[in-house]
Amino acid sequence: MPLVDLNTAIAHLRAEAGDPRVQPLLDAAERFAFELLDRNVYADAGALSTAIAAAPAALAAAKAAYDAAMIAAATLTDCELRAKAEDYAASAWRAAQAASDRAQFGIVLNADITAGILLQLEHLYDGSDTDKAAAALLQPYRRLGA
Repeated sequence: MPLVDLNTAIAHLRAEAGDPRVQPLLDAAERFAFELLDRNVYADAGALSTAIAAAPAALAAAKAAYDAAMIAAATLTDCELRAKAEDYAASAWRAAQAASDRAQFGIVLNADITAGILLQLEHLYDGSDTDKAAAALLQPYRRLGA
């Protein structure tokens, strides 16, 4: 679910309604915020609570998949194939752990995050580099110790 409404983004950019560039750039601006914050951002407290509650089960399922993949990898007689299979399993496990962390340390959308997303969107729309002002608005909400 998008955090910033498409109509809000179009109005911020003073773009034409229906401009096909806005939605993909808005998606990219939101991903920029998620990456900079190193946490997920949720539209409201209910969505945050739901994500936090779902994280342990998702992590347990990922751990079971990792264990199964490692057992399967151990049956491979070719050392190179076994190492590759173990690497894939470990990579998927690390990604699941990171996703769980981003959910567990999630944050509810606020005015600063919205403004940071809109500023980043503006720079993407104009073809500029990453906006330092957008990063500055998001920085106070960055997850520490990541």
